[in-house]
Amino acid sequence: VKDYKFVYRTKNKELRNCKANIGFTKKNGKISEIQVILKDITEQIKAEDSIKRSEEKYRNLFETSPVGIVTLSRAGIVTSCNKRVQKISGYSPEGFIGKHFAKTKGMILKDIPKYLKMFSAVLKGKEQKPFEVTLIDKKGEILIGEVSVARMEKENRVTGFQILIRDVTEQKDAEKRIKYLSFHDNLTGLYNRAYFDEELQRF
Repeated sequence: VKDYKFVYRTKNKELRNCKANIGFTKKNGKISEIQVILKDITEQIKAEDSIKRSEEKYRNLFETSPVGIVTLSRAGIVTSCNKRVQKISGYSPEGFIGKHFAKTKGMILKDIPKYLKMFSAVLKGKEQKPFEVTLIDKKGEILIGEVSVARMEKENRVTGFQILIRDVTEQKDAEKRIKYLSFHDNLTGLYNRAYFDEELQRF
């Protein structure tokens, strides 16, 4: 019997986890001895449970994040994306996972150099500010996304990238509206004195 697991109680009434391997030896064709190898695996199970809880916590944070999260391998292949990405783009995860990020749906070709520049900087350990990209959702509508990139590491080795995408389309539209109202007369739509002063200063 291999890897038989059970719980036992110590002299101090503490419950411990144990794994046993049970075998036997024969002598003259008969079983002469039973061998039991015991290993206390309590700490191992605690560590596994801790890792499992940590993974579940990360998975919950990943899926419920208000920001779109996409993970890439070092080669640029999409390895995962959360529900927010699906909500922003309208595409299911199957439209992203397993594909090179440059060939994913909704990507604009002119933005690819921005990503590559950011990846290069992140690999060198340089901090980078978020940058804006243009996205096209499943309905064909144009969105503005604010993107941040971080590197993923394992044993001090870069294994890939984590991309955070925030839909700032409404925010940008509101900023344009505010700017328009600040430089135009609300009734006539003509440029106002604030615009004149701004242009005068610029010239």
